[in-house]
Amino acid sequence: MAIPRKRLNARLTLCFLGFLCATVLGFIFLGSRLFAFDMVRRMRNEHPELAAVPQPLPDSTVNPAEGMSLARFGYAFEVPWKDLDGIRDFDSGSAMSFKSGRRVMFMGPKAHVDRIKTIFESSAGSGKDPRSVLGARTLSSNYEFVRASLETDPTRASLLTPTNEIIRASILLLIKYSESTGFKSGLYGLESAGFRGFQKGSPATGENGATLQLFDADDHEIEIHVATANPTLAPVTQADLNRILQTLRRIDAAPDQGAQSPQHAASPPPSTRRS
Repeated sequence: MAIPRKRLNARLTLCFLGFLCATVLGFIFLGSRLFAFDMVRRMRNEHPELAAVPQPLPDSTVNPAEGMSLARFGYAFEVPWKDLDGIRDFDSGSAMSFKSGRRVMFMGPKAHVDRIKTIFESSAGSGKDPRSVLGARTLSSNYEFVRASLETDPTRASLLTPTNEIIRASILLLIKYSESTGFKSGLYGLESAGFRGFQKGSPATGENGATLQLFDADDHEIEIHVATANPTLAPVTQADLNRILQTLRRIDAAPDQGAQSPQHAASPPPSTRRS
């Protein structure tokens, strides 16, 4: 489940955003249209997966099997399995294993950098407003920032694209590349009660699990990665992911606090819930 990669996520993102801010300011000062177009062209050719943009989920079925509720870092959700084998907590997340071989990695808000705050703080001394390049809506929240990057399609850019648009596209593609792990088999937009975000990966294509990247009403970011060690005997299905998404909720504890004790009681199936 690539735990070391997840634990380094916030630190690497912070470094990357520092580089991004330098790039943004460079474009503001130089306005290099040809450099921006060449960057988009190279990324389009070398990383064809970047042409994917979020699509509606093709399957809204929810697994109604009797399962259990888990609560971590101020959030609770249900899984349609009851064979919890163990939980390993660390500073910003939890790894939950099941006897069937399924695995759930929950990454709380502390694992993620506030992208908007970092960009504005890094640009503060320059006298330049990054909104002049990326747009006010893009920088209005972390969700909007990620949404704008994931919706950027390099195949739509050409030498006829207006200068501001090609420069914006080149910057957002850098972000999209950093976000692209896991969505070669599918990229979907998500919205549930109090949450909106994205699913990276599709079990329907044979992928061994997927990642839910979600933002709550206060723009706190969480990530839930679901996979299995035995895709033949204990596959992860879209209906399993939908069960997690449709039952996800904030609980009383602050989202930056430590892990909560898991709720082991079986929960009734959400037979009427839909995406």
